[in-house]
Amino acid sequence: MIGWAKILDVTYPLTTFAARKGFGCYFGPSRQGWVPGWSTGHGYQAKGLYVCIRDKENRKADKTIVFDTGFQPPQLIGQWVHYAVVFDREQQQEVFVYINGKKQSNTLDISAVKGSVNNNKPLEFGSLHGWKTKGTLDEYRVYNKALDEFEVAAVYKNHLV
Repeated sequence: MIGWAKILDVTYPLTTFAARKGFGCYFGPSRQGWVPGWSTGHGYQAKGLYVCIRDKENRKADKTIVFDTGFQPPQLIGQWVHYAVVFDREQQQEVFVYINGKKQSNTLDISAVKGSVNNNKPLEFGSLHGWKTKGTLDEYRVYNKALDEFEVAAVYKNHLV
């Protein structure tokens, strides 16, 4: 999942962008990004992105992926920021986060999640259980494969205007 976000305020409780329907995972992105999957409610993470992926057999992997210094949510308020969250279930079996083209140091091991993560939830952006995010999303994309660091960099560089 790749896109641009401009967050103007992180003072609202439990606000995230949301994206659902068939993505089969969910993550509460520190109010910066988007949330595909079943359910969230994990709230604001000042240092990074809470990611949780669960298969139909209820095997899951979850943690807060702490962003590198200079890329943490409070440090980016009011700026257009490019986010890429890559779920690589086949090769490296990890979740990677890229911010403005830079791969963050921390990852999430998702090797325990073996089964299907499909679901039939509706698609939704910009709210979570009634909470709204004060910000804007632009050029949101979902790919049917895990992009590598060169592909993420190309998408980021080709969209700098």
